[in-house]
Amino acid sequence: RFPGEGGVVAPGMSCKYTLRFAPNSLGEFEDFLVVETQAEQLLVVPVIARRPPPILTLPRVLECGCCLIGGVKFVEFLCQNVGVSAGTFCIVPKNQWPASNLRCLARTHFSEQPPFAISPSLFVLQPGEVTVVE
Repeated sequence: RFPGEGGVVAPGMSCKYTLRFAPNSLGEFEDFLVVETQAEQLLVVPVIARRPPPILTLPRVLECGCCLIGGVKFVEFLCQNVGVSAGTFCIVPKNQWPASNLRCLARTHFSEQPPFAISPSLFVLQPGEVTVVE
């Protein structure tokens, strides 16, 4: 809140600057504010927005073992969010990545890359929560 026009503050006075942050993604953001004073150098105030990422314990390689030709085998993998932030996780085939909207990719309960199908294709885990991926 500035007391005068153009944001000029008289010497000895203080001002309050409200910053509104409305991100369109969960990415990390960095910017800065520049404060001009009567001094020769500008005062640069960094503005940083970060959150610790969720961490999923799902292994990089899902070892499913053997299966007969034409047969079906179900294998369950426990996975947990060991991070300190909640996370929405979406399993998609590599040829559909990157996607602008994950929810439109997860139209079905399964994510298929024949001969494999993974379920659920979209799930949300709070810190410490566990789910089963089949």
